[in-house]
Amino acid sequence: MRKAGRKAKMRYDHKVRGAVPEIGDLVLVKRVGLTGRQKIADRWESEPYEIVGKPDPDMPVYSVRKCHADGPVRTLHRNMLFPLSLPLPEEEGSDEHSNGSVDDVVDDVTAVKPCVDDSDS
Repeated sequence: MRKAGRKAKMRYDHKVRGAVPEIGDLVLVKRVGLTGRQKIADRWESEPYEIVGKPDPDMPVYSVRKCHADGPVRTLHRNMLFPLSLPLPEEEGSDEHSNGSVDDVVDDVTAVKPCVDDSDS
């Protein structure tokens, strides 16, 4: 049984792609417990979460907490997390994107601000 487990882990790890999330990164959490057919349903929660820790450095498990809200810390596997990349802030006075291009599509994403703890100020 252990031999089969090692072999399955080796195959799974071989196929894993993408960047490794770090503490402080923003992610979306996969919704679980959906019942019935979910052909076009949103499979990710709408509020971003912040990675606050990694219990074991050798395992792809992360502790996350909702941004801008008090709540419990959830411990989730890497396959339950979707990295959220926010656009970089634009420099003031630059009007090169004012032609209604991609910036109009990303308005909803720019409304999400990174989790920042203002209590230190």
